[in-house]
Amino acid sequence: RVLALKNAADAAADRAELAAELSAECGKYGGAVLGCEVAVDAAGDVVAYLKFAEKKAAYKAFLDLEGRFFGGRKIAASFYDEKRFDARDFGGAMDQS
Repeated sequence: RVLALKNAADAAADRAELAAELSAECGKYGGAVLGCEVAVDAAGDVVAYLKFAEKKAAYKAFLDLEGRFFGGRKIAASFYDEKRFDARDFGGAMDQS
């Protein structure tokens, strides 16, 4: 139920604003977005992690967002472990919220 969106913004982006914008955008896939965390990974790329209430909504978002341009940047979407999301374990990514 968790989707990771890499390259959704540059490192200077306002994390709270990005999280709100992505949560609103992803609400159209059905169900609720239960949480959105934005971090910067070790390579300096911004990664937004979105937790959906339903797997079906996460899958729809993945199909629509993978390879899509958002703010002039091409998104790389992948699924992320829900337990790691809940523990705020972003694989070495630095929390910048």
